[in-house]
Amino acid sequence: MTWNEALDIDKTGFELGWDFYALGITPNMAAPSSVEKGFNAAKERMVTVTRPSRYERKWLQLRLNALLRERLVHPEVTPDYLESIDVSICPISLVELTRSTGLPTDWSVDRVLNDGAYAPGNLAVISTRINKVKGALTYEDVVRRRDEGHPALPPEQWNRIVSLMSGPYDIVKGDPDNVLPLLVHAPGVTRSRVQHISESFICAGLEPNSRARTALQSFCRETGTLPLCKELLRLIGKRAPSLVIPMLVWETPGMLDLWRRFWQQYLQAPHSPAAQAVEAAHAEYHQEQYFNFMQASAVNTRGCFATDEPEEETPAGAAEPEADAAAPGSDGTPAAESCAPQHGDSFELALEEGSAVQLF
Repeated sequence: MTWNEALDIDKTGFELGWDFYALGITPNMAAPSSVEKGFNAAKERMVTVTRPSRYERKWLQLRLNALLRERLVHPEVTPDYLESIDVSICPISLVELTRSTGLPTDWSVDRVLNDGAYAPGNLAVISTRINKVKGALTYEDVVRRRDEGHPALPPEQWNRIVSLMSGPYDIVKGDPDNVLPLLVHAPGVTRSRVQHISESFICAGLEPNSRARTALQSFCRETGTLPLCKELLRLIGKRAPSLVIPMLVWETPGMLDLWRRFWQQYLQAPHSPAAQAVEAAHAEYHQEQYFNFMQASAVNTRGCFATDEPEEETPAGAAEPEADAAAPGSDGTPAAESCAPQHGDSFELALEEGSAVQLF
């Protein structure tokens, strides 16, 4: 039995209500009755109430939002974990993130792939505005909007969302045509094979005398890509130090084209035994990543609570039903998909703005 199959939605709600009381916060009136039962039980037991940190408040909000949509929150998603993935600048829009102001720049925790749980590897901190635009879009939707130049965001921001989603998507399904390097600073998000190698270039380019640079150049020599490797490292060392986020060096003139040339040559070149050994080690690491991500994100149940009820089959020849959708955002972007469609992201945004919780 996997961790998500062992969870019970009512018990989860009870535990959440207990934690709400212990942290001195009254849950929103829209919370399920199981949350109220847990809250009242903790009150009757006279549980000690402590003042919550902003990560504990976010943890409660995230869990309540997930419960209302019958989404799973992995046990390892704790206040400490949320603090570990926090950033001061939105990795997509590059605006400075605010806290509890009700502005579009407020920080929010996003599920990178919507068909997964709130789980390590599938969570990123971005602004509420970007979270709203991203909504329930799939990886394919985002790629299409980037390629079509959708007006909701500038092209470079769509490209960054593609980069953000590439790692988890590479685990679940994969896009062989996507060779984007890592363009975003999003701690904790699962990386793709291409992104791991691009990160090695950033580290080596910023530290010219490091072991990382020596090892990377040796690897490039073994794969017949040393000239391109040296040029990439030279440009990274020259351009990246002045950027607010080193990964943005890939967006400077000529870098993406140079990276694609490197990657094409890397894939086509005959590799030496030494290079093959490195690739084998990476393949083993990637397999471990795959197992951990698939388990943690509960992709087998789309990130929802497991149910014994069989899915209804569409009769032969009948039209497929349209998916339930939450209320769209002001730009027409659909809100995040829910296992319980009656609860959409509009409630999540209300919590994010602090209007749905009260401190004692």
